[in-house]
Amino acid sequence: MGNKSGLVLPETFSGSRRHFLNMGNAMLLASMFSRVAMGEVMKLREAKEAVDHLVLAVSDLQKGIEWFEKTTGIRAMIGGKHPNRGTQNALVSFGNRQYLELLAPDPDQAGHPRAADLLKLTAPRLVLWASATSEIDAVAQQAKAAKLLMMGPLDGARQRPDGKLLKWRSLSVAREADKNLIYFNVVPFFIQWDKESLHPSVDSPQGCKLLSLEFEHPEADKITEMMKSLGINAKIAKADTPAIKASLKTPKGNVILK
Repeated sequence: MGNKSGLVLPETFSGSRRHFLNMGNAMLLASMFSRVAMGEVMKLREAKEAVDHLVLAVSDLQKGIEWFEKTTGIRAMIGGKHPNRGTQNALVSFGNRQYLELLAPDPDQAGHPRAADLLKLTAPRLVLWASATSEIDAVAQQAKAAKLLMMGPLDGARQRPDGKLLKWRSLSVAREADKNLIYFNVVPFFIQWDKESLHPSVDSPQGCKLLSLEFEHPEADKITEMMKSLGINAKIAKADTPAIKASLKTPKGNVILK
């Protein structure tokens, strides 16, 4: 997915619409297409409710785990490594099928380009977030209709320390102006977990709750509309640099991650 300049997304999928008259119920199918076009299939969700997980990047996983425990009172659990991606993670549950991923370079994959930006960090920083979906192909069609660049849906997997394999499908979307971003993107990627995979929020350490999720961006209005085209209603303030801002309820009080 990456190179030295960042994430390069391929061209969006192309092709003409199929005709379904031979399916025997043209009126019903026309109605279905109309509903998709009007956004009924993808109902608008508040950003906080759309979250699958937030990605908190750190330059060193063990130091990141210690920092998070000192800040919140909760110690993250080692999740595993991402083969061929240069990273490893640790996890904390927010409950309600939502969680926090501490993402760090994997020393066993030293030199991987995806880890380069993480190694430069001097403090933990929210760099990405994932939106949960059970209809990732429909999201892809919505992104295509909005003329966004896409990568995916792609199959993904990670082996847990206990040997269990987690599987998912993911979709990355971007504007032309943001096509080289790997991290530091306020627009989510989308994830659909395999039905046989245990969601990481189920058995990750409990005790934190996501209270709010807001964003900052130099082009706040444009990003707000882009999010809506993907079914997400987000609060985005105008600022010089993009930022993701999450408020957590923790044993040590409310904590702001940014």
